Amino acid sequence: MITNLDSFMDSFYEEEVKAKQLNPQALKGKLQQLLGQFSFPEMNKPIKVEVKEFQTYRRERFLIPSFMGLMIPLYVLTPNRVQTKYASVIALHGHGYGCKEIVGLREDGSQDLELSGIHRHFAVELVNKGLKVFAPD
Repeated sequence: MITNLDSFMDSFYEEEVKAKQLNPQALKGKLQQLLGQFSFPEMNKPIKVEVKEFQTYRRERFLIPSFMGLMIPLYVLTPNRVQTKYASVIALHGHGYGCKEIVGLREDGSQDLELSGIHRHFAVELVNKGLKVFAPD
């Protein structure tokens, strides 16, 4: 019985490569051919647009360059406990008005001091439990 998923996938991959008599470089080349070429933005560094300090955490807002000029908003919530590494989580919002609601903001961007809305600021609750939270919009 295999209980380690990584070992299982490694074994499965090796068996498939042998069965099809393909080498890893050929597989990589075929994958690149199937995916095609991507154009990446020249400016590929995130832009920090806001930093707000709270008693237990720091909230930063970034714009992440994507393709064709698209900028993806992202909030990063970091516990105030100084560490070199944090357990991290990606917090995805559902319906509502986007990631603002999960990081404790109202739709207009003002601070929401009540636990209103369907998400009840769950990203803030996660950062207060010691996790570093990434909340893309």
